[in-house]
Amino acid sequence: MLLGVTTVKAAKRAKKQGAGVKFSMNLEQINQQFNNELQQQIDGTLPKGHIYQLGNPSEILQSAGIQDLPMELSAQRLKEKSEQANHIFDIADLKDLPKAINDPIAVFDSRTHKDSKVILTELQYKGNNFVAILRVDKKGELDIDINSINNLYPKDSVIGIYRWLDLGLLQYCDKKKLTDFIAQSTDLIADDNLRKSAAKIVQNFVNPKLPSEKNAFRLSYNPPFYSNGEPMKESVMQGQALFSTKIKDNQGNPLNADGTLKVEKVTSIDELTDKDFTQPYRNVQLPELPKVVDNAIGANNKPIVIKKNIFEKNLQSHKDVSPKDSRNILSSALYNPNLYGQNKKVTRPYNWVLISLKDEKTGDNKLVLLEVNDTKDYVEIVHWHYVRDTALETIKKQAEREGAHILVLPSENSEEAGGLPSRTQGLISNDKVTSNDLDTQEFGQKFSIIGEIGAANLDAAEEVTTRMDNLNIARRMEADTLAIFICAKFAGICSSIYFRRQSYNK
Repeated sequence: MLLGVTTVKAAKRAKKQGAGVKFSMNLEQINQQFNNELQQQIDGTLPKGHIYQLGNPSEILQSAGIQDLPMELSAQRLKEKSEQANHIFDIADLKDLPKAINDPIAVFDSRTHKDSKVILTELQYKGNNFVAILRVDKKGELDIDINSINNLYPKDSVIGIYRWLDLGLLQYCDKKKLTDFIAQSTDLIADDNLRKSAAKIVQNFVNPKLPSEKNAFRLSYNPPFYSNGEPMKESVMQGQALFSTKIKDNQGNPLNADGTLKVEKVTSIDELTDKDFTQPYRNVQLPELPKVVDNAIGANNKPIVIKKNIFEKNLQSHKDVSPKDSRNILSSALYNPNLYGQNKKVTRPYNWVLISLKDEKTGDNKLVLLEVNDTKDYVEIVHWHYVRDTALETIKKQAEREGAHILVLPSENSEEAGGLPSRTQGLISNDKVTSNDLDTQEFGQKFSIIGEIGAANLDAAEEVTTRMDNLNIARRMEADTLAIFICAKFAGICSSIYFRRQSYNK
């Protein structure tokens, strides 16, 4: 079973039966999956390049300032860290790591890297507790944010942890666990003053509110009527309206007074202002997608939204993209794309890419990444940017490695438009591909064997690809034959000149 993957069919069936709809494993399942894969690494049977998936951070971790992004650990990095001379450990002692990280003893800000968090866990190696160093990293050509565990080792110096406390780096702690940890630590027992000082810091520390506690406050905010049924005075309602504009989620996105996402609709991409991209201040709902695009990615007519924090992230990640560029990319890739697909069907099953290929007027390919999640009320845009030709090839190969394809999108006016009942249909019609279609230019060879698109399946697409490869091979053979012929002809001419010279000299 693959982490984070549940079929759409199963989910719809669960929803119809009134069951909870979940498209990712719960912590128990994630933990079991990790333990199984860890044993494979111990046995030497784990595939090369494997990445452990540890799920999303718990509310505890989020309250400590860790972003709600998938947590990952490279198997190769784990191996390297376990063999590091100053922190050698047995990876078998990391069993149940997902549980341990999500329910830690404490979470600290890193003393040396401001973008990192240090998680003190209950897992031990020879009496020393493991710490995990976590930070947000970019992954892959699409620059997707993840929480990456960059370091993991048993902390053998508890004095170091006291220094973190003394420097005010503590962001969350389980007070009982951390108090017991200090009391039982031999380093601190040797100096009773240090132990007492550390215990006092823990005792006086106030944990941040969990996200659910913040939402409970928002949801309990006064309605427009008092509890006795009397309507609120206008001045009170104005005060509440003013207050509601300041309510935000833990990512800084504006919320309504009832805790739902506050969005402002635009009727055209041109209505997005420069300020939206340079000084984000609102969540925006975009115009609805064309039906053929909506059907292709399975959006089910949900509103398309860009959150305020996504505007901010895109500004930081793609500083070369101006507000004018952003409007151009969003307009082209969302409403007139050439290609679509799941570039990470296994590891990011909700993510879909829409791509508008460059033409004579525009010299850049444009890409928008969207999260299409049946459990959410919106289709959320993740990011947008220009993409190089080489990066497009990488995206295609990445999709194929995870059992998917980057597909050509039918035009709105074609017979097939709107006729994509599932997210995996819409490939090339086998009987509509001609030799002219195979004689494509640039990305035509890599992605789209243009022709009209029908309801063909994957076999048809692969057959066409084989025909294209054979045609290219034949052309290369013709070129090679011609080169040999020219070389032979030239050699014959040279030989004839040589013998004539010899005859003349005689």
